[in-house]
Amino acid sequence: MLRRSSNSNASRLWPTISPSATNASRDFNVCLKTTAARSCRSCFPPLNAPDYGTYIAQFKPDLDGIFTGHAGANGLKFIKQLREYGSKVQILGGFTPVDESLLQQMGPEALGAITGNWYSAQLDFPINKKFVSAIQAEYKVDPGVYAAETYVCGEVLEHAAKAVGGKVEDKAALNKALHEAKLSDSLRGPMSFDKYGNAVGNIYIRKVEKKGDKFVNAVVKTYPNCSQFWTYKEDEFLKNPVYSRDFPPAKNLEN
Repeated sequence: MLRRSSNSNASRLWPTISPSATNASRDFNVCLKTTAARSCRSCFPPLNAPDYGTYIAQFKPDLDGIFTGHAGANGLKFIKQLREYGSKVQILGGFTPVDESLLQQMGPEALGAITGNWYSAQLDFPINKKFVSAIQAEYKVDPGVYAAETYVCGEVLEHAAKAVGGKVEDKAALNKALHEAKLSDSLRGPMSFDKYGNAVGNIYIRKVEKKGDKFVNAVVKTYPNCSQFWTYKEDEFLKNPVYSRDFPPAKNLEN
């Protein structure tokens, strides 16, 4: 949760994380250390939590924000219950709580939620517009990240297959082509891969807005050409332990 103290310029935040989103929450804590914001508490509801009332009741009333890593129906339930309890706190998170696959089931409670991801159905690329139109025509909904990532995998595979002249049975050549793939106009925008096989490309900051009669993840900022290390030095980053609930440690925690 994020809160801005009355006697300080430091915002304070409370991450509320599902067990599967530990990496996202730890990344968030790492980034907080470069700002005046302060993480004041974290909690990890179980994946099968039937109700979030006991967790929401712990939230302090003057928080500036809550970072949530819930996914699937859990994200929908958490955000809905948060608003039902009267909280108007700013919602932040990864893509999962407000993925397009969930937005169609949400109401005004999701408005204003700010998340980060490599995709949004609102991306203004010709290939994405065509993809979105096709999904809308077939399923009557906007595609979310889960649909988009499958398409992107197909784009990369097609690119590599062409690079080896269709000889996909040559595993070594195909593997090399996959790692060296550079797409200038993929569904998500320009992308390539680092030496570890992780994608390098744009990261988009999205804000839930109402467009016509539906809610969308409008792109409000783009960070181009982001690797898994972002602004951190690779060698220093790799010296750290694997992310967990305890690492990196959060500072300024409150009772």
